[in-house]
Amino acid sequence: MKFIEKRRNSLGYRRLLELQKIPDSTYDHVSNNVSENDFIRDEVLCSLLEEQGYLCAYCMQKISLSNATIEHIIGQKYVEPDEKEKDKINKLGEKNQINYDNFLAVCEGKSCKDSLHCDKSRANYQKERRLFANPLKNKIMQNIKFNSKGLIYYKNFIEIATIETLNNHTNLDEDSNIRYDIHKVLNLNCQNLKVRREAIINALKRLTNNWTKKGRIETELSKYQRKQSDGYIEFCQVAIYFLNKHTH
Repeated sequence: MKFIEKRRNSLGYRRLLELQKIPDSTYDHVSNNVSENDFIRDEVLCSLLEEQGYLCAYCMQKISLSNATIEHIIGQKYVEPDEKEKDKINKLGEKNQINYDNFLAVCEGKSCKDSLHCDKSRANYQKERRLFANPLKNKIMQNIKFNSKGLIYYKNFIEIATIETLNNHTNLDEDSNIRYDIHKVLNLNCQNLKVRREAIINALKRLTNNWTKKGRIETELSKYQRKQSDGYIEFCQVAIYFLNKHTH
């Protein structure tokens, strides 16, 4: 995961503002279920892809218009467990169905053979649980870390067996909820993702072991920080985290 900064001057953002002015507009008007608005989905998704550098908002694999989908940060079916809050949340959910600030572009979630990840995994939790590991919150993303085995974690490494017991989010602190989201809700430590992150770390270890000048590491770091015409390098935040540790 990496920080995503919303761009409110994009075509997709403007198209959704126009749609919000039409009475009774819902996400159906974006998701190709309403024929006269078929084009809106692609305009919105293209804008999301551009601001994210063509990386999945969760796992950081490369995505494109042909294999990406639109994810709601506040799920469309999310229901606040507190009875007093239900009406307010339901109205918020309706509003956020076509709110650009509530949208992310994500992958198909099928790159791990035995399990789903990203929004496909999150689908099982959306009704009961809001997303705590929000990539739009820079303070949270600054504390996303990776260990030498390719595991992604938040702030301090905690054993996976412990994290898996933290399922009652109403009784947990924010840090615990973020850890549960990363590992369980989004399943970002599934085998394929973990192996690919580990491979990047191992490749960088071999390179940096032979580098004695700090400037060379900083040059390599800038390569992963830069967004090219085709977006960021896949899993770039893994490399950024590793290389940053070697520049200090």
